Amino acid sequence: MNFKYSKNYLFLTKLDKKGLFVTDNNNHILLEFDDENRLISSKEVSEKFREKKLGYSLKEIGRVFLNLSDDEDIFNYLVPWDMELERIFNCIRYKYLTSILKSRFEKPSKFLHSSYNRPFQALAGKNVYQGSVEVRKDNDDFFKEVGFKSPEETGVNFDEEINKFNFIVRFLRKYYQNDLPKIYTELIAIKPGIHELLIHGNYFDLTKKHQDKVNENRINAKREDGKVDYRSEVFALLANVGNLELSPVRNLNKFPGDINVNSYFTYASCNITEGPFISRKTKDISYFEEIRKIHSKEEIKNIENKFNVYYYDNGVDSQEKLERVLHETEKFKSFPE
Repeated sequence: MNFKYSKNYLFLTKLDKKGLFVTDNNNHILLEFDDENRLISSKEVSEKFREKKLGYSLKEIGRVFLNLSDDEDIFNYLVPWDMELERIFNCIRYKYLTSILKSRFEKPSKFLHSSYNRPFQALAGKNVYQGSVEVRKDNDDFFKEVGFKSPEETGVNFDEEINKFNFIVRFLRKYYQNDLPKIYTELIAIKPGIHELLIHGNYFDLTKKHQDKVNENRINAKREDGKVDYRSEVFALLANVGNLELSPVRNLNKFPGDINVNSYFTYASCNITEGPFISRKTKDISYFEEIRKIHSKEEIKNIENKFNVYYYDNGVDSQEKLERVLHETEKFKSFPE
């Protein structure tokens, strides 16, 4: 099995590349290609994945939906699912920073930390896991208690991004059932794999803890009733711990429970609160494969050969600096040119 995830489905983007193209009926345009990049089918796909075959050629797709001339390259306006997921995460990061700005915090850098994961989740309208507590908080209390203004006050809500995020996750569950190992490893590499690599200075120390889990997985995988921690398995593979060919991830026949519209969104919210902003420079880049090429702290900088990266950190110590960050990261809300 080749772990380079499939690019056979591509979505049509808007002309300005600020998201996926949608028809007047709110349908997406999905194109299917063979391994030689030849178009197999073109279709409209609804939010509930009802399909309407179009039968258009690539030039007709560009002409009908984007008003392109026959000389313009339609491939400039086609993206795989993972580039849309990446763009959505960047938009969510941008809105989180905007919420900090509009809440008028004197030292924004305080809130660029994983300790604010739960306030972020509450701001985004997600129910915060509270565990077994005697007195349960109102969900909004998680952001109100630390001083965030409400989405009603700031005008910043995450509904659009959540809806688009949900569509992509449901799309994967429907269209990639035959590629589950590839898709799962890529999803964990995207969130939070790249965050762990770029933000945590002790990344290579942290990944050592996965060695015991990998060994346990190897033993459990041989037992019929053995349970495998697939997420830890992928983290280990990202750090080149264990053998890709022998990994239990190869045997996935359904997505683990952490890949659904709620769990994957709230898992590793530090991906949002700490960043970074990131986008691929070309369509054919795999997070999973590129992270596995990094073997030392010194090599981390090499990731910028393939990705556009923007960090924000403790240096964002004023409203003015946060405004500059928002100005500089506006471009990450669109697909790269």
